[in-house]
Amino acid sequence: MKKNQNEYSKAERILLTFDRLYYGIRPEICDFPAKSKKTFERDCNVLRKLGVEIKYSKTYKGYESNARDCKLSVPEVSENGNKAEERFLRRLVRLIDAMFSLDEDVSGWYKLHYPDVTPRTRQRDLETLRNIGYEVRYVGTAWGDDEKWRIDFPGEF
Repeated sequence: MKKNQNEYSKAERILLTFDRLYYGIRPEICDFPAKSKKTFERDCNVLRKLGVEIKYSKTYKGYESNARDCKLSVPEVSENGNKAEERFLRRLVRLIDAMFSLDEDVSGWYKLHYPDVTPRTRQRDLETLRNIGYEVRYVGTAWGDDEKWRIDFPGEF
């Protein structure tokens, strides 16, 4: 896991924000990786596009969300829409899905859930997960055996 919050990419920051909303009990702004409130609001707006409801509770002085119960989806983009943003949102949904359901058969999981994802994209996804604290590494096997992966989930932060 990266030590300095300034080192996180936009995707990593949003994934960590989602993770803290998922596990956190009304987390405060200081519990999130964003460098400023404005950056945090932008990250929340991206998550809202995916279907996560986020609001600040003055009563509890923390953020509440439906991160545990929401069904993530990428909004439809028109022909003139921003295709780069659509790809980014699809990547976030894929990574959030991997954060909570990836198993030791990484290749099989990707083939089952995301058959169009290339091995190189899978490697980039796993690198992103490693950067936010997930222990995902390839364990070498004998010639001809299936791929073996070791995954340790960080759980609650």
